[in-house]
Amino acid sequence: MKNKLREYGLKVPAGNSGMLEGKEIVALFTWDGENHLVIEVKEKPWYLYCGALSGQMRAFMCEYQRV
Repeated sequence: MKNKLREYGLKVPAGNSGMLEGKEIVALFTWDGENHLVIEVKEKPWYLYCGALSGQMRAFMCEYQRV
């Protein structure tokens, strides 16, 4: 998953928690290493409304699950 996020253009720290940054988005994440992932968006571009961001995140997760 981290490699996919990097391919998408986000900076991803080592470990199972930290800050994701890139494409004008800053988010905190925690992952249990298996099934439970929590992402908390702290900053986003003004033109990207929450529904669109949520949709992009869901699409990413669906794509990741197929890999």
